[in-house]
Amino acid sequence: MRLLPRVGLTDLPSSAIWKRSDCLAGAVIAVAFGLAPAVLVLLTFDEVLTPIQLQARSLATPILLMEIAVIVYALLEGLKLPRIVALPSAALVMLLALAWVTVVNSPLASAGIIRTAIWTIHMLFGFSIVNLIRCGQLRREDFPPAIAFGFVVFNFLFVAFVVSVHRADYDWIDAMPAYSNIRWLGFYSTAVFGICAAVYTGNRHLYAAVAVLALGIAVWSGSRGTIYSILAGYTVAIALFPEMRSGWRRVAMIVAAGIAVGAALTAVLPMGMGAERLSDTSSSGRVEIWTATLPYIQLRPFFGWGEGQMLWMPQAKGVFVHPHNVILQVLLAWGMVGLAIIAGLSLWLARQLFPQISRDDLPFVLPVLMITAFSLIDGALFHVQSVATFVLLLSLLAAGKVSSRASISADGYPYRQLS
Repeated sequence: MRLLPRVGLTDLPSSAIWKRSDCLAGAVIAVAFGLAPAVLVLLTFDEVLTPIQLQARSLATPILLMEIAVIVYALLEGLKLPRIVALPSAALVMLLALAWVTVVNSPLASAGIIRTAIWTIHMLFGFSIVNLIRCGQLRREDFPPAIAFGFVVFNFLFVAFVVSVHRADYDWIDAMPAYSNIRWLGFYSTAVFGICAAVYTGNRHLYAAVAVLALGIAVWSGSRGTIYSILAGYTVAIALFPEMRSGWRRVAMIVAAGIAVGAALTAVLPMGMGAERLSDTSSSGRVEIWTATLPYIQLRPFFGWGEGQMLWMPQAKGVFVHPHNVILQVLLAWGMVGLAIIAGLSLWLARQLFPQISRDDLPFVLPVLMITAFSLIDGALFHVQSVATFVLLLSLLAAGKVSSRASISADGYPYRQLS
């Protein structure tokens, strides 16, 4: 059957299913997502945190509450998701069943149930974003400026905290607002860099400054993984998408500027090792963690131990909550069966989306690739904020492409439907 020409969101008339909307609620959702990390900083803006503040920091409570609010709002708006496709739908149900059955029988069931519930919220949040776009209540283009603005506000507050507590003996790793480990700031910075770098290559120059800030703050925090994930993600992007190749000089320029900003911040306002950590070539214990995880995977190779179970393992020393590698993370939690399901769903979704990627999609594609690269060496697909960001970006990308085989709507215009 001959495929109809590809159409973009703005190509369709107002009567089509993908019509644009100036709905205030959609703009509020975008701004709320952008500002949620800044709210988390305000909630944890203390040197010594109370148990409630520690829990809020660990679970990124403002981000979770925002996701739940979006889910509720989407349900109130009604369901307009694409038609159910049997095989991927069955695979998703199997993955959910596997996640919940394994966790209720796990050694740390209480902690695991919380983690599994969070994963369920992430999944429902993603479907809700797709649903709201199909309802005409969200616009994809509202999110990049909202996320960039939120990042600037976040860092204004973050730098203010550093200035207020700055002293030589301060614990710059674990006693910071928003994150239990300052290196997690790299996940946030990576996503923002990917969004802003992609927009900047489309001649939106203000985003270049935010991208430089993102990398500079990450380097200042001592996050080596940010540079790796940016370079790895961008390399994959330019290999897959010719649209990215023309902007490589601009990206190289903002990478160099970001590293320079991080070095300058380290010199002026040192926060631990900062930029000096870039010269550290050690694995920081990652190889040891990976090696220690393998025997437990071998004990339950097919269905895993359930989500959030690493803490009870002696090698984790009561500190490490994930194996610092997303493949080992999935194998440990849901075994080879879970990994096979996730791999299958990922390949299916990539097959639906890849042929339709255009320049307008790059602000969503590039950060997804960079976060994925980061997840191979750290917990970028474990911690609440970075997973929520990943799900949002992937959902915005999918919602704009919910059509691999164009169908004809009642008004005669093509609309997108997963098949």
